[in-house]
Amino acid sequence: MTPGVGVTPVPAQRDSLRDTLRVIQGGGGQEDVQEPQEQAQEAAPAPELLTLAEAARRLEDEYGIIVQPATMRTHKKRHDDFPKGVGEPGKERYAFAPLVAHYVAREKKKA
Repeated sequence: MTPGVGVTPVPAQRDSLRDTLRVIQGGGGQEDVQEPQEQAQEAAPAPELLTLAEAARRLEDEYGIIVQPATMRTHKKRHDDFPKGVGEPGKERYAFAPLVAHYVAREKKKA
């Protein structure tokens, strides 16, 4: 193998290469490496979780859909497509967007 060809650079090339490299502070450690999925999960905000009473108020205020919290509790028991809550039974909280989708679809069926 001839000098400067292959793995070992010629001294002049090595000096010019060294001049173009920069040190990144805090870089290079495995603890700084994150998988792309982890980065996407951190960037996505957590949905606001509401009680059925709070969701009923917001459905009326923002979408004009009038539904009582007691009616929502009945729908939760009887409808398989009702959005799932988070938390222990009786104290569940719900993401607002799936509830909106559920009740907007019901309103379209009524019309």
